[in-house]
Amino acid sequence: MAKKEYTYKGKTIVELQQMSIKDFAKITTARARRSLLKGVDEHFLKKVAKAQESLKAGKYPKPIRTHNRDIIVVPTMVGIPVGVKMYSSIFPLSPIYSSKIISEFCTYKEIEFILREVSDLDDRKINKGITSTKFIGYLNTPLNLDDNYLQESKGSSISDEGNEIDNLIEDFNDRYTNLNSYIFGPGSTTNSILKSIDIDGTLLGFDIIKNKKLLYKDCAEKDIYNYLNTKQAKNSNLVLTIIGNQGFLFGRGNQQISPRILNIIDKNNLLIYSTKTKLDSLNNEILIDTGDLITDKKFTGYVNIITGYKFSELKKSKSVYL
Repeated sequence: MAKKEYTYKGKTIVELQQMSIKDFAKITTARARRSLLKGVDEHFLKKVAKAQESLKAGKYPKPIRTHNRDIIVVPTMVGIPVGVKMYSSIFPLSPIYSSKIISEFCTYKEIEFILREVSDLDDRKINKGITSTKFIGYLNTPLNLDDNYLQESKGSSISDEGNEIDNLIEDFNDRYTNLNSYIFGPGSTTNSILKSIDIDGTLLGFDIIKNKKLLYKDCAEKDIYNYLNTKQAKNSNLVLTIIGNQGFLFGRGNQQISPRILNIIDKNNLLIYSTKTKLDSLNNEILIDTGDLITDKKFTGYVNIITGYKFSELKKSKSVYL
């Protein structure tokens, strides 16, 4: 049986990818056509073109991170991994929780609904090193009967927690040693620690430092994995923070940390920094979603959260799949 070839408006993927944006706009829907003719984000398209070159060379491209959810998908984007952070409280914790919500919705005749916030990252503040969200509106979402299946909106930025951040910086400086490598994850909290040692890190990505020097910036999963398999990375610490209100440690915003990386790093070399304010904002346990159940189990139970200078708290953690 011949394999069915996907077509759009009678054209194959290859034919579509050979079309210009202007020509593609002519055959798409009116709404998409208006958006495309207004202009497409050129900076984003340059990243897509670079990723396409990797595909042609037989390499899996580095995921493109963006906070722009309004981009019309054009043919050149097909096959390119794109990551969008989810800050709103309308998203389920995992596909399993999605299925539970659908099941309850289909099972019960009278189901209650509740208004939940839709929020997004405030792009104007990213350049200032602040991951602050802006309110967009509300959506009606099913009120589940047994448990909290939906995540919370992301919490406040570090602008509200200045003194607490200073204590976390002091704690890191006390722990720091030139013998170790430090892999810094995304977030305002970790970025503030990097700035304290005069390193211009990546607010929304991963950086590797040693001897207070930036070795690698904005690393992909492969970059981190390859580094961890060098002699230079013999003693490596993973420096992370949790997402305020949501409580995710792994699986949201830091997918570069894969199960194979977490299986290399000793759990005792995991430095999780959070202000007391952020930790107290959680309505649930620390959430783990590594994409691998065996790796999830490694971090479920309790995790140690550093909340001040020489002060930490044990916080209960759970996998969203268990």
